[in-house]
Amino acid sequence: VLADGSVLSDLAGLDKDNTGYDLPGLFCGSEGTLGIITAVTVMLHHPSPEVVTALLGFDSVSDAMVAVRSLVAAHLPLEAVELMLDSGFELVRSTFGLPSPFDRRHAAYLLVECADATPVAERLSSTVGDLAGLADAAVAEDSGRRSTLWQFRELHTEAVAGIEPPLKLDVSLPISVVGQFVSDTIEEVADTHPGASVWIWGHAGDGNVH
Repeated sequence: VLADGSVLSDLAGLDKDNTGYDLPGLFCGSEGTLGIITAVTVMLHHPSPEVVTALLGFDSVSDAMVAVRSLVAAHLPLEAVELMLDSGFELVRSTFGLPSPFDRRHAAYLLVECADATPVAERLSSTVGDLAGLADAAVAEDSGRRSTLWQFRELHTEAVAGIEPPLKLDVSLPISVVGQFVSDTIEEVADTHPGASVWIWGHAGDGNVH
């Protein structure tokens, strides 16, 4: 529904519609600035019952991003590869009283989740064990422990918003430059805005940084 109340409908049910502009993608990407989505047609997929989640610790962002490329290259059934830094990880821990699964802190963390119709834990563990620069790992297969690991990532927004209203940015980059971008951003803000804090996290597998 557009701002003037007129309705654009694209609910024909075609698996792929090459007619004109890609309206679903356009409107989803506009996040409400072009109009409001009031109805959708969805395609359902069979569930992947075998799910495993791993929280990986690294002593540098560059090590973590090298690991991202290795995980993608391994052709695992990846559902998520999320990047977190020590500052955000510790903010979430202190804000919500979450115990760390590790004995010491790390500069960067990856939250990796795989899902498939067949057991995937051994495949993920084997790939993780070969990652260069890996300093620590916690792996969970049951839903309760997986949910606990996901809290470290999912509670970032709430933890940061609890300090003061933040200036938010959503940046897309080639995976190969994410590590350098993170380092440069933190240094630049520290140099030009004394007293400001930078919280960085995001979808490392897509090169998307918040």
